[in-house]
Amino acid sequence: MRIAVIGGTGTGKTSFVNTASGSNFRVGGTGLSPITNDLQMSPIVDLSGQRVILIDTPGLDIKRGDKTFKLLEEGLRETTKRRLAGVIFLHKIGSPMDGQQPEIFDRFAKLCVAARLPNIALATTGWNYVSRERGLAEEHKALNHDKFFDLVIRKGAVYTGHYENSLASAQQTLGRVVEGARTLGLDDWEILLWPDSKWFPCLS
Repeated sequence: MRIAVIGGTGTGKTSFVNTASGSNFRVGGTGLSPITNDLQMSPIVDLSGQRVILIDTPGLDIKRGDKTFKLLEEGLRETTKRRLAGVIFLHKIGSPMDGQQPEIFDRFAKLCVAARLPNIALATTGWNYVSRERGLAEEHKALNHDKFFDLVIRKGAVYTGHYENSLASAQQTLGRVVEGARTLGLDDWEILLWPDSKWFPCLS
């Protein structure tokens, strides 16, 4: 089962993949410029008997446009010939909601046109950099902003809460995606050829 980890630059995607899979991919220091410029495939993770490969992706930003999505499509075509089973979207708590963040998420959400999205998980990172009071206020904004998480939660995507940079927290988020993918009939033994012009499972 292939699961992509997606989000803006500096949201902790590579750290999430490293923690969940035991990988040692290079992690960015400042969060101001992307370290990951290509797809990075993790070793196989055994999650309660389900084999999972995580795909670390370059940060989404306005300047890159849709390059990250196209890179993901091309990488899956070339390396696995399989479709994604799910997506984890990470958002750094405290990131300005009046800046690029809503536009970045809106671009992602527009790809999610299916009626049901149980294989999409949303999580927030960076809680150790803000006060709990501010974090909870920003979380409320992200969950209720009409151009943010609410766009896909209404279709069944799940918010898995605070990612705490621990194996248990990563497995909780992964588990929700795997569970959602199974409800859609996606499993590790089914080869799903990537459909033309369709980048994500939420398009099928």
